[in-house]
Amino acid sequence: LDGRITLDIPVSGEIGAPGFSYRNELRRSLRNLLLRTAVAPFSILAAAAPGAKLQESVTFPPGQAEVSPEMAKELEPLVRVMAERPLLNLVLRGFAGDRDRQAGKEVIRPTAAAPRMPGLKPQVRDELLIELASGRSENVQRCLVALGVPEARVAIAPAGVMPAAGGKGRPAGRVEIGLKPMDN
Repeated sequence: LDGRITLDIPVSGEIGAPGFSYRNELRRSLRNLLLRTAVAPFSILAAAAPGAKLQESVTFPPGQAEVSPEMAKELEPLVRVMAERPLLNLVLRGFAGDRDRQAGKEVIRPTAAAPRMPGLKPQVRDELLIELASGRSENVQRCLVALGVPEARVAIAPAGVMPAAGGKGRPAGRVEIGLKPMDN
């Protein structure tokens, strides 16, 4: 909290070996730490909230964009960590996918102005899915701000449309939470 970083860097090797060098071992250990931080930044931050799971994403039921009270509660450990790390910002990126598209088709009803034509199936265009994904990001942002994260520290990235499986086994209907150092 006082601006200091403390690292335990394991160094191993045979000191008497001809190729051993503290400098090389330290460089290797630091490189590994930086790679772990880049690949999984929340695992490094989790050390600041022992026993709590830091949310890296918020998932939504198909066609929905509201943050439930349960979802908000799951974000509280992240909010506490953010309060302790004033030089970190959050970046939110919402996604929608095929299950959202299907949910949209189910709510499209024919009207007198737009009657359903026989054999014509309703279509949910990508623009509507982008709007849903953007709404998800905005609602997560509002939730984080309501929980105490300053709005200036929560940015929203452009939304995306993904297939049903959002890659790496993640649901398509979600908002990913990323970390970004504060701009100077």
